[in-house]
Amino acid sequence: MGMESSGFEHAFLQNRLPELAAHVDAHVAHLTDALKKEVDEDVAEQFLRQGTNQTGNIAMIQSFCDATNTSPYLERNIVLH
Repeated sequence: MGMESSGFEHAFLQNRLPELAAHVDAHVAHLTDALKKEVDEDVAEQFLRQGTNQTGNIAMIQSFCDATNTSPYLERNIVLH
């Protein structure tokens, strides 16, 4: 048994099977869309978590400034009496 290639294998290797190429392209497109959706969902979840953390931090800073009668917008908080 030699390693002779059939006409099908030869055509496949030369990319002369448009039906196969179309099938492979469609499958790759499907996998690409699925991966893009998964990544988008992960990024959205991460963004929302980060926003929640920032909102919590902002509330904590605002509470501190309220308690110390300072402003979060000044580089140096100086309270004048």
